[in-house]
Amino acid sequence: MSYEQFRNDVVPYLPTTVGLAIDSEAFETMRVDVGVAVERWLQSAASLWAES
Repeated sequence: MSYEQFRNDVVPYLPTTVGLAIDSEAFETMRVDVGVAVERWLQSAASLWAES
């Protein structure tokens, strides 16, 4: 998801103060954090699958 998509599709559903606080830099940070978390989850799931 791009920052523009986020602004158009997500921000309208957030509390105003939250939406205003998420600039493009904060968005990129969140995007990386989510990507890292998903990668860890996938690695954990793959490890569990390999053990069974």
